[in-house]
Amino acid sequence: IFLATAFTDMNWRDRTLVAWIAPRGIVAAAVAGVFGPRMVEAGYGGAEQLLPLIFAIVFSTVILHGFSIGRVSRWLRLSAEPNGVLIVGASPWSTELARALTNELNMQVLLVDSSWHRLRTARLAGVRVLYGEVLSDQIQQSLELNEISCLLAATSNDAYNALVCSHFVTSLEHDRVFQLPMYAADEDNESKVVARPLRGRPAFHENAQYEELWRKHFQSWQFYKTRLTEGYTREDFRRDCPPDAVIIATLFADNTVLFHAAGATPRPEEGDTVIYYAPKKSATERRRARAERAEAVSERAAAAQLSADGSQAPEGGPAGSGAQRNESSDPT
Repeated sequence: IFLATAFTDMNWRDRTLVAWIAPRGIVAAAVAGVFGPRMVEAGYGGAEQLLPLIFAIVFSTVILHGFSIGRVSRWLRLSAEPNGVLIVGASPWSTELARALTNELNMQVLLVDSSWHRLRTARLAGVRVLYGEVLSDQIQQSLELNEISCLLAATSNDAYNALVCSHFVTSLEHDRVFQLPMYAADEDNESKVVARPLRGRPAFHENAQYEELWRKHFQSWQFYKTRLTEGYTREDFRRDCPPDAVIIATLFADNTVLFHAAGATPRPEEGDTVIYYAPKKSATERRRARAERAEAVSERAAAAQLSADGSQAPEGGPAGSGAQRNESSDPT
C-alpha cells in the first residue's frame, strides 16, 4: 500500500499510516474459505491449517492496529492533541471565562447554548460558539470530541448539568468532566441535588456556586493568569494569590488544560500557567505585587549565588549577588 500510493498527492506521513492500518488477510480469508476444503480433498499437506492461519492473521492485525494507531498517529504528527475546552451554558460568567481562555491564552474553546441571545456576547468577543441543544443528535454529530480535553457544564439547572456530564463521561475521562455546584457545601441540600454518582466532578470550589460566580462577575472580578518559572515557584504563587481567589484551571507546559476540582489541591509545576478568578486589582496593587515578586526573586538568586561562591571558595571571600528576572506572566 505504501508503494501503491507513491505517486498520489498523499504525503509520506499519510501513506505510512494507511499502510500500517490497512487490513490484512481479508481477500485471503475469502479465498481460503473456498479453496481450503478443496485442497484438503486433493490431499495437500497442511491444507487444513490454511483457513485458521488466515483468520489468526486477520484477528492479530486488528488487535495490533487497534492498540497502536493512537501512538503511531501521534508519532507521525497526524493526530490532534486534545487541548480544547467545551463549555455548556452561556451565562455572563461562563462567557467571560470562555473569552479569557480564548483571547488571553489562545486556547480552543467551544461555548454551547440553546439560546442565540445568550451566545451574542461570546460571538462578539471572538469566542467559537455552537447554537443548539448539546444532547441533540445533530449537535452530537457535529462535535469533534477528539479535540476536547475537558468539559464544564455551567447552566443554571443542576439536573441538566448532571445529565450532560453523564452523557459525555463515556467519551471523555471521568476526571475531565466537571459541573458547577448549585448549592454551598455547608448547606443541607442533599434533597435538592442530583446523586453524586450521576454528577460530574464539582468544579473549582465547594462554594463556587453558579449564583455566587455570577455575583462576583458583576462585582468586577476578573480572570488572571500566572506562569510558574524557576524563579517564581508554586510557593511564591500561593503567597501572592489573594486568599479569596478561586483557582480555575492549570494550563500545562504541553498546552493541555485541566479544570481544578473542588476539594483537590492544585500542584502546578515549572512551566505551567495557573488561571484563577479574583477581585479586580488596582494599578497600585499590580505594581506592588510585581515589586514584591521581583524582590523575592532577587533574594533567592542572591542566596543561590552566595551558596555557589561558598562551595567554590571554602576559605571565604566576597559573595557576588545577582538578580534574576521573573519570567512569569503578569496577571491580565
